[in-house]
Amino acid sequence: MCGFDRVARSVRLALLALAWGLALSGSGATDQSGAAPTGDRIAIFGVDAADWRVIDKLVAQGRLPTFARLQLVASRGLLRSDPPLLSPIIWTTIATGRLPEDHGVLDFMVDLPGGGQAPVSGGARRVKALWEIWSNAGRRVLVAGWWATWPADHVRGLMVSDRAASPHRRAAGPPDAGVVYPPEAWERLRTGVVPADAIDYPELSRLLPVTRAAFDRAVAADRASTAALYQDPIAHFRAAIAATRTYRTLSTAAIPEVRPDLWAAYYEIVDTASHLFIKDSTRGDRAISAAYAEVDQALAQTARALDPDTLVIVVSDHGFQPADAGIREDPADLTSGASAWHRPYGIIAATTAGALTGTRPPPGFSRLGTVSPLDIAPTVLARARLPLAADMPGRVIPALAPSSPGPARVGSYGAHDVSAVPEGAGKAGAQAEFDRLRALGYVTGPAAATSLARVNLGEILYRRGDARGAARELEAVLRVSPLNEHASMWLARSYAALGRGDDALRVYDRLIHASSTTASDIDPIVFLAATDSDLAAKRVTAAAVRLTHVPDSLARTPEVLVARGAVAQAEGNAAVAERSYRAALEVAPSDTTALERLMDLLLGARRFDDAIGLTGRAARSYPSSPTHLSLAGEACLAVKRYREAERWFESALALVPDAESVSLELARTRLLDRRPDAALEALREARPSRERDMLRGGAFSAKGEWGAAIGAYELALAASAPTTDLLNALGYAQIKAGRPADGVRTIERSLAIDETQIEMRTLLDEARRQLRK
Repeated sequence: MCGFDRVARSVRLALLALAWGLALSGSGATDQSGAAPTGDRIAIFGVDAADWRVIDKLVAQGRLPTFARLQLVASRGLLRSDPPLLSPIIWTTIATGRLPEDHGVLDFMVDLPGGGQAPVSGGARRVKALWEIWSNAGRRVLVAGWWATWPADHVRGLMVSDRAASPHRRAAGPPDAGVVYPPEAWERLRTGVVPADAIDYPELSRLLPVTRAAFDRAVAADRASTAALYQDPIAHFRAAIAATRTYRTLSTAAIPEVRPDLWAAYYEIVDTASHLFIKDSTRGDRAISAAYAEVDQALAQTARALDPDTLVIVVSDHGFQPADAGIREDPADLTSGASAWHRPYGIIAATTAGALTGTRPPPGFSRLGTVSPLDIAPTVLARARLPLAADMPGRVIPALAPSSPGPARVGSYGAHDVSAVPEGAGKAGAQAEFDRLRALGYVTGPAAATSLARVNLGEILYRRGDARGAARELEAVLRVSPLNEHASMWLARSYAALGRGDDALRVYDRLIHASSTTASDIDPIVFLAATDSDLAAKRVTAAAVRLTHVPDSLARTPEVLVARGAVAQAEGNAAVAERSYRAALEVAPSDTTALERLMDLLLGARRFDDAIGLTGRAARSYPSSPTHLSLAGEACLAVKRYREAERWFESALALVPDAESVSLELARTRLLDRRPDAALEALREARPSRERDMLRGGAFSAKGEWGAAIGAYELALAASAPTTDLLNALGYAQIKAGRPADGVRTIERSLAIDETQIEMRTLLDEARRQLRK
């Protein structure tokens, strides 16, 4: 930025801050009478899709000075979100502290009562958000750009909704009702809006490689319509930069006048740039780095504007997979499952504004660890000395807990008071938002299509272990839309979890029959899922017959090829199975289903070198895929190459630090390598389970700590049905611990299950002899 530009921008900010003082001084919404905050001031700086793996790399390259400072003065951790990893759901969870089924924001779109759809808005939220809680407590707030906040809530302070930047890129004309609150603030706000036209060719080419011709096409698309704008990735990126700078200005210029007790702003630019350019080898790195740099500058400006003692929490809803993660889906088309590019691990860091600017010492928090989106609201409530709510299931993050207890809990903060707007208001903004969401692939087809909200709720309940509740929601979707594939797939999974395998198969067959009668293709995963269901029930012939109905257009898809391989393997034709699996990998080299089944086939045939070579090449091709790395580890473990297996599992665990299955395999590898202490270290964070406690028992046995081994085996036995392996291990440990009577009883239980265990009969005889002595 040249010197003149810096001076001009400083003048604009000064004028805007003065205008804020004039606008807010007469607003009833900012009447501060009775406001007597007794807790910390809080700032929540939200960055969609920010990922420590990218931040750390850019900090090392010297590109993110504010994040570099954040690393020095803040405590950091991971924010772990559960699927579906969709922004409206997670950011509303962060803002409310409530489960998705409680807060009601479940998709990018909502169904309208009279039919059709509209982009999700604040009207979908059923419960109060943090800014309402603060306002009702007589405290001041400043909120900008947060997901699903149109129409703006009537807060004590200032609220700039998520439709303030995109629909009004040029700041021309009056805004739709509800875009800001108080509404009279808009005339002053307009001076802070950065239009897309402000990002000229020299500026944009500084941010990413772009030719003059491509820039001119982007400008033409911008001027043609919002639909054309968002279909041109350069124009879309340019508009996203303008929106980012707008929210940066609007969220900071009013801070001196509002003096917020709660400040919250959301930036989408990293997610947008990642979806648009992650697979663009020419422009991707520059575009994504530029997006992070924009956020870095916004964080610096925010910290300078805030009171130095303000607690600043920097958070993202999820991370983003790198290009070498082996993701097959198109990152710019979420209708085809491109949310697979969202890593469940977002960022969280906490410090004070003064520490970030260097005017205060770091607060000295300990590590934040892994936190949930549900934990943010209880934590900031506690820091602000506001009551926690019993219907908020999250916890106060231990490292950020206040030094003294806060107020007592309340039952609930209650329902969201939706701000009323005139009938028909918001149409222009809604259309622009719809065009943007469709360009990103979050919605497809006409605006009258069925939303995914209830399907998403079914998935959420299924993943939480409530298969019955999931089936209830999904059945309701299918009563309205019988051939909804997404709902059908989750319903079939729910039926299977409920032990209703035949019902699950009927769901798959209904989809297959419908596609054959309408001559339209379905997702080939349906054929693979149906095949696996049949083979699990030993219905090999039925599975083979179904595959004869696969349309020619799907015959070479990896899912169908894997299904054919599975049937051939069940029929005992290993050669045909291997050809099918290899054909699937030729079509989709990163397909982990085909890779895993081919690996198992090769290991079963004792072709160990082939299995190790196959999985090792795949892992080296996709080094950011924890699944590929884990499969390479499993192949090495099968042939007792323990140190190689350990390296693969450790690499996988670095990508998915809370993956229980990888931790267990790493512990098993170390235990088999006769390193029990290292095995126990791998299990340190693992949740209780039969397998974890079996491995712990084995590690303690290897160390000769028989009492601890018995305790671990007894925990495993209490958590699951007895097996001969578990009973034998427990009985042996009891005998070695000098408890032969207990050992005899345990081994007798094992022999009652399988009386052919010769070695255990021998051990039983020895234990009985000990008792007779």
